[in-house]
Amino acid sequence: MVGSAGDSYLFIFSTPIEAVHFALRTQLLHRQARAGEWYELPEFRIGIHMGEVIVEQGTEPGKISDIK
Repeated sequence: MVGSAGDSYLFIFSTPIEAVHFALRTQLLHRQARAGEWYELPEFRIGIHMGEVIVEQGTEPGKISDIK
């Protein structure tokens, strides 16, 4: 994980297939947890951006201010 904002998280993967595997595994584990004792967990969705990512550095060293 490289960043978060509110209830959003940003992960970077080496390949698109790694991102898809992570998303599918995460959704499966979440669905299994909701079927058991963690039934009150809220549903969530995962979006995968497959385009080029441009990172602009923020005003504080090491902080990312914008990802396009």
